[in-house]
Amino acid sequence: MALITYQNAPPDASTFADYRKECGWGKISETLAKTAISNSLIFISAYNKEHLVGFGRVIGDGALNYYIQDLIVEKAWQSQGIGKAILTKLLAEVDKQAVTGATVGLMAASGKEQFYELCGFTKRPNAKHKHGAGMTLIVGWAARV
Repeated sequence: MALITYQNAPPDASTFADYRKECGWGKISETLAKTAISNSLIFISAYNKEHLVGFGRVIGDGALNYYIQDLIVEKAWQSQGIGKAILTKLLAEVDKQAVTGATVGLMAASGKEQFYELCGFTKRPNAKHKHGAGMTLIVGWAARV
């Protein structure tokens, strides 16, 4: 098994943009990647020696609301516990900052819901909570309803 190390630091902007593109989330400029990185609250990056194999970040207000964003593990490194380790480390950092009762949310990529459920997240809606469904709006589209 390969030795994986974790850093509380982001990858460089170019690598960040490349990983997002490779996982199907679209191409972004390096400038936009730098802005996203600098506006993040928490970053955890996973490495095998010098090679980045995955990362995750948290965005939010730093007090009441946190949002897991861009949790990506390179395809060749998936199913080895790296994503779970990144998420666990992100949540530990949130726990250091958050007040009791703070919310941590996320939008799971299609097919990844069970991964997050195994890590303690619940689907929305569900019978236990009276929360509505998670929703998104992607801005900048020419044709919107």
